[in-house]
Amino acid sequence: VHPTTCFFFVPGLSERYRSGGLMVTQAVAKLVSQIGNFKSQLVATHEVHKDSWTPEKVFENAGENDIFVVTWGPLVAEHIKLIRHYRPRARILYYAQSFGWNVRVPRGIPIACVSRFVMSQCALYAPENFCTYIPPPLSPHFKMKDSPRDIDILVHTRKQNNYCLKQLLPALQAQNYKIQVLDSWLEQDQLAALPEDETAEDRN
Repeated sequence: VHPTTCFFFVPGLSERYRSGGLMVTQAVAKLVSQIGNFKSQLVATHEVHKDSWTPEKVFENAGENDIFVVTWGPLVAEHIKLIRHYRPRARILYYAQSFGWNVRVPRGIPIACVSRFVMSQCALYAPENFCTYIPPPLSPHFKMKDSPRDIDILVHTRKQNNYCLKQLLPALQAQNYKIQVLDSWLEQDQLAALPEDETAEDRN
């Protein structure tokens, strides 16, 4: 039996496109490739990268039963249009990682959502589309331990406003909470190792 390939469309894989959304997409693609009779392939539409295929290569090699996954919010409509131009009957899946970007998915395209909130919004604005809940895969490096926790509060500066960083964070630090502040991207295995590698005080 010919394996089914899931093609994950993203703009690129270089540092320019590095984001939480890309990291989730890569993690999902890796997980899919571990399922029997399935393969996965990343497809970059806005750059040439050694770890991805170009759309031209995909459309030349894709089989009838292969699946095209679109997920990059601002480019969802563009990617769907591109796929349907070359493969009018393509099996397309929208993996919704957030709600916004004014995405309107054509009827008939199923939507897999990373959270129940996103699923509720997609169900509200696209009631004719099948919706399901598929959260991002969690690295096996995360484990429950019987020891006291090393971090009480984890803060990523990229996701915070001035109030959180300038007022709330100092107030919490004054209460002797063990706080970890991150200002850069970390892979899941690196994030899971933080309490073991160093203390919150070392990071601050």
